[in-house]
Amino acid sequence: AVRRPRVGRRSCLWLGLGLGLVMFLGIVFLGNFCSLLNRLDAINNPTAALIALQTESINVPLPTDDSDPAEIEINFGAGELNIAPGADGALVSGTATYNVAQLKPSVSNDNGQVVIEPEFEVDLSALPDGDTQNHWDLTLGSFPMELNVTTGAVKSQLELGGLLLEEVRLVTGAADYKAAFSEPNRTPMQSLRFTGGGSQTQLIGLANAYTEDIIFKGGAGDYTLDFSGQLREDLDVEIDAGLGQVTLRVPETTRAAVSVSNLLANVEPTGAWQQSPEDDGQYVVAGDAYQEYEIKITVRIGAGNLKLETM
Repeated sequence: AVRRPRVGRRSCLWLGLGLGLVMFLGIVFLGNFCSLLNRLDAINNPTAALIALQTESINVPLPTDDSDPAEIEINFGAGELNIAPGADGALVSGTATYNVAQLKPSVSNDNGQVVIEPEFEVDLSALPDGDTQNHWDLTLGSFPMELNVTTGAVKSQLELGGLLLEEVRLVTGAADYKAAFSEPNRTPMQSLRFTGGGSQTQLIGLANAYTEDIIFKGGAGDYTLDFSGQLREDLDVEIDAGLGQVTLRVPETTRAAVSVSNLLANVEPTGAWQQSPEDDGQYVVAGDAYQEYEIKITVRIGAGNLKLETM
């Protein structure tokens, strides 16, 4: 009979020591790696520190090459943001007032490709309520531009009328948000896109945006879309509101149609809005016969409410 070799006690001991050493080295490596990650996180996301109130000027010159529109990206985390027309001889001008060192504004400009944002992403939750101040007042110049504004938990007032906006992207978190086109946009806009979550939002004067395409996505918030203004082309609107409360306001002289994809949604038509006798999910405003253009709105809404109003 063939005898199989047996592993001796000494071999088992060495095997156990080897496995223990490997585990020990792995734990040491993992600890050092986690420590390195924490140090890198502290560098990139420093702890918020209150400082004396600072006010800084922001000035972005007009591009030297006017063959392409400027691309302006504004990222703003928490505080109060105001944007309006009126930058005289500049692409962007204004001031930033803050009392957290990490919220100092950073401006990069590559001949019209502009990014304005805080120097660091910082967690403000550790600071006492009411102690933090972060207030930006910005004006935009008379130059063709694509505008991208991303905000967090903020109070925002955006006046976008009378500019040369070729494209607009608005993204906001839990916010008190208002964007208005009080005057007609001075150039055709490719599209206007809004994404919001848990916000109190008003979009006013949307007919003045001079676009044929609006895409709106909202979470559990209260949203008002006002289509007053000068309608210069047919306008298609897509609204995905989830559990939100949505109010649509259209001038009673404007031809408009709303199609609701979820027949279980609560729809409240008032004023000149009438439910179509052929389609329970279709609501229309006849408008004036001389109106050349029409607003068509598709609404996808869950258990939220949809109010239809005229003015």
